[in-house]
Amino acid sequence: MLLRIWTGEVARKGFARMWMIIKAKWGMKAVYAMYAEVARVSLAYWLGGECNVCNGKKTIERRTCTHCRAPAVSRSGAAQ
Repeated sequence: MLLRIWTGEVARKGFARMWMIIKAKWGMKAVYAMYAEVARVSLAYWLGGECNVCNGKKTIERRTCTHCRAPAVSRSGAAQ
């Protein structure tokens, strides 16, 4: 249900902002397929749940999330 609603919103914004130019009848199918893919990927990104602090965005208030960033690597190659 959420994916269907989000796909509709992505398509609405895409058509309003003219993200793609449709030149043929078959282009409409391609546009809807692309918007569905964008909606699916963006929803997976925001609801990924990789990190409880930043929810997978890797940033908090324009700063790198310190809870999920990769561990620092020393010059010898060992994780610190």
